[in-house]
Amino acid sequence: MLKVNRIAIAALLTTGVAGGTYAFLGSPLVPTAEARLKDHPRLEAAAGALKDAREYIEHTESDFHGHKVEALHAIQEALHEIALAAGEHDRSASQVPPIPLEHRHQKLWDARERLKEAREYLHTSRAEFYGHKEAAMKWIDETIHHLDAMLVD
Repeated sequence: MLKVNRIAIAALLTTGVAGGTYAFLGSPLVPTAEARLKDHPRLEAAAGALKDAREYIEHTESDFHGHKVEALHAIQEALHEIALAAGEHDRSASQVPPIPLEHRHQKLWDARERLKEAREYLHTSRAEFYGHKEAAMKWIDETIHHLDAMLVD
């Protein structure tokens, strides 16, 4: 009987410690090494929109008032930092289908809006995203700046 009680107490204690560890380390405020882009829907949406915008920019003849090269560079840096912030540096980021809206350069507008949402998410989060929070916000701001300049008619 005493042996059964010790086993039951050990099982309960182990479950409590495991649950407490998950509650703390598994919390969205403290990303774990297993964090993925899908765990951060706003970052995932921004990454998908950036990829769509990059493809659109690469395949258009317009130089967007001289901002095409700088925008492509900023998009690449923003994608890199978003992936690092989400812990995706050793995985490929998932794709998010573009949201259809009616506008002349729809993919650029969509990317701009998703980036604003991702920036707000990063800004308001207490997590540091593996030390990439500030760099991700910097490159998101840079990309938004270039997208704004490109969208001026």
